[in-house]
Amino acid sequence: MPSSMTSGGETVSEKPENLGLRRTSLEPYLTNTRTTRYGECFLLCTYNARTLSNDVDLHALLVTVECNKFYVIASQETKIKKIDIRQLNNGSFVIRGEEVPSRNVGGVGFVVHPSIAHFVDSYEIFSHCITVLCLQVSHHKKITIINCYSPTDAVDDYELNAFY
Repeated sequence: MPSSMTSGGETVSEKPENLGLRRTSLEPYLTNTRTTRYGECFLLCTYNARTLSNDVDLHALLVTVECNKFYVIASQETKIKKIDIRQLNNGSFVIRGEEVPSRNVGGVGFVVHPSIAHFVDSYEIFSHCITVLCLQVSHHKKITIINCYSPTDAVDDYELNAFY
């Protein structure tokens, strides 16, 4: 039998199936969600896409993260020409914000896992660099996720000044 150790009130074992992984009330089908002494974990990923401007890029992202467990992916640099908000055939809810007009930069959005897409309460795209997603997970619990993209210092001064 593998040895166990205690760290900060949690028992950790060498076997992956004994790491406190169990089904959560948010999604019974995501079996590898971690539970801590503070409660259930919300699986949020961030992804600097470089581009999600067409359906092929979006499909490639979904295939890439298929083996990962996630509830929400916050994506940056979507670079789509017009705002795209829709539910895909697989049930994923997608929000893609548009790029900066006349420039091929910006655009932030979200991909919500099909199992919790029904929790989407509201969303708002404030600009090409700020989008907010609100999930109503119960009558008393609301999760608000703010996705903000700021340009790196490798960009020109015009873009940095436009951001700030």
